[in-house]
Amino acid sequence: MMKGAVRSLRYWMVAGVWFGLMSPAWAATLEDVKLRQEGDRLAVSMIFDQPVATPAQQRDTLANTLALTFSQVDKSKLGNTIRVNNPMLRGINIKPSSKGTKIGFDLVRQEPFELRAEGKSYILLLGQTRSTEQVQQNNPILKPTGSSLLSVDFVPRGDGQAELTLNFVQPPADLAIRQSSGRLVLDLPRTTVAGDAYKMDVSRRGTPVKTIRSEATGQNTRLLLDLKGPVDYDQQRIGSQVKVQIRRANSARAQVNNPAQYSKPISLNFQNVPIRTVLQVIADYNQFNLVTTDSVQGEITLRLDNVPWQQALDIILRAKGLDKRIDGNVLLVAPSEVLIERERREMEADAQVSELKPLQTEYIDINFAKASEIAAMLTAPNGRMLSSRGSVSVDERTNTLLVRDIDTVLDTVRQMVASLDRPVSQIQIEARIVTINDESLDELGVRWGMLMDTGNGGMIGGSVEGNLGAIGALDQKPTVDDFLNVNMPASSGAASIAFQIAKINGKLLDLELSALERENNVEIVASPRLLTANKKQASIKQGTELPYEVASSSGASTIEFKDAVLGLDVTPQITPNGQIILDLKVSQNSPGKVYKIGRGEAVSVDKQEVETQVLVDDGETVVLGGVFQHTTIKGVDKVPVLGDIPVMGRLFRRDMDKAGKRELVIFVTPRVVQQNMNRPVSTDPISG
Repeated sequence: MMKGAVRSLRYWMVAGVWFGLMSPAWAATLEDVKLRQEGDRLAVSMIFDQPVATPAQQRDTLANTLALTFSQVDKSKLGNTIRVNNPMLRGINIKPSSKGTKIGFDLVRQEPFELRAEGKSYILLLGQTRSTEQVQQNNPILKPTGSSLLSVDFVPRGDGQAELTLNFVQPPADLAIRQSSGRLVLDLPRTTVAGDAYKMDVSRRGTPVKTIRSEATGQNTRLLLDLKGPVDYDQQRIGSQVKVQIRRANSARAQVNNPAQYSKPISLNFQNVPIRTVLQVIADYNQFNLVTTDSVQGEITLRLDNVPWQQALDIILRAKGLDKRIDGNVLLVAPSEVLIERERREMEADAQVSELKPLQTEYIDINFAKASEIAAMLTAPNGRMLSSRGSVSVDERTNTLLVRDIDTVLDTVRQMVASLDRPVSQIQIEARIVTINDESLDELGVRWGMLMDTGNGGMIGGSVEGNLGAIGALDQKPTVDDFLNVNMPASSGAASIAFQIAKINGKLLDLELSALERENNVEIVASPRLLTANKKQASIKQGTELPYEVASSSGASTIEFKDAVLGLDVTPQITPNGQIILDLKVSQNSPGKVYKIGRGEAVSVDKQEVETQVLVDDGETVVLGGVFQHTTIKGVDKVPVLGDIPVMGRLFRRDMDKAGKRELVIFVTPRVVQQNMNRPVSTDPISG
């Protein structure tokens, strides 16, 4: 018996030494776990009684968990579970494992993290930081995947409803829609636009939407829909498409056909109830079938009174880091990361399937755009729409695209062509240049003369020529003007009356009075008009080119020309709200006076021009400008001293009153030429 006891004791001593040699030296102990907030990040400090080696990391994106296994830690002074009330972290689980001690973190949602050692502690930082890019490099699962918006389709559905379809290479998982300040705003994170920015005017298509345009902000894209009034909307994801149903708010048709519309109110008042229970209440309220994943857990307290059901659902989901998908009458709720991961896997599967699909060839006729420009959009480096196996070529002669790719890509290309290959709006511009000249002239003149023979061969008359002519001393006969002492008649064409006042003893006295009153009224209307495409410059001219001589430094001369024309230069632009911006130059130039220059002559140009930019409504007539001139001229021709004698002074002077008015007014009227925008896209598919 004694020998057996000694043998047994030896056995246990050897076994103890053996296990002591084979087992690792687990000497570290987890002393404490502390939480604190560092800016936007949550810091979890794991404090040990001595420094430990870097732990192994294991992340489960479906279950939203992160596990750190410390191989040199054998025990913990803390319990197995630590409850945490934080927007990022639900709780911490501590349990021994065959490899050491595992510390598990139950996350609300997938968060970027950083792990660093500080003395006897390890600190886990959860959340976005300015150095997130560096963190994501260490955690590939967190790298955001960019997307590209291929095309935007807008289709009216009647009764004030419309469907907006966004075609993506890969839809952004966190697409957000909101209605604010008369706009419907769609935020597309990490999404670029293939080709040029979108800008569509849909104000005349009988929907609540006026215009659609895109804005790029860094790596993100925002779609802005300007609304005619409040709207209701629903969002649906189908593969690589996102469809947004838009309708006027409180539309009777929407209420009948869409009992689960956004504006249907709901009231909820719960305290510490499971989240699944609240979701089931909302699903039953809207007659939805509800599907949730296992990770949808936890409790919630809320009080909502008469809140639209979708708004209530969105608030609840955001509070718990969840998201939803609606497929028909089925409501699927899961953590955002789970849905993102599922959709990522689906897209990867679709990508693998697309690599196995046969290529097809399709000819697409381009009617209004240039086929080469659309082909460049399809193959743009930053927004390629074709698959890796796809190709496109252009037949310039027939303006046709030859696209070879899989069927789904060809469908997207057809949709893009249908959206872009539309006729450019045309504008007819009519200008009116009105010139008015009013002139009036009043003149009163006098002519009189006296011829007297002195009797000794001398003569007294109006001029030397008259005196010499009277006695026959000149070869030429004198004119009437030569016998006048005062020769101040009115202008040519005036009425006159002449008197021979006296002839006494060889003395002859003649008197002629003349008067003129003249009025000229001239109105000139020039009306150039032309038709041009939107944003295209156009010009029309009619008139004369005046030649003039230009001397060079070598002494030679050349003939150049300058315009004296009626002309209209215009560049129109239609704004999204239907107004028209006009860059205008209107001119009405005419040949002016002829001037002697050196040995030759030069003709001046009388210019009437206006150059401006205006914003007008379609069909509105606007006055671009005007010039008004009023001229008054009063003139007196008289014999000094004698012309100032009262009454009798009228015989020694000529009076003239001249008044003129000149007015120039320029009008312009633009009109958008209506065209039929509903045309089929001509395609001729050929399988290859």
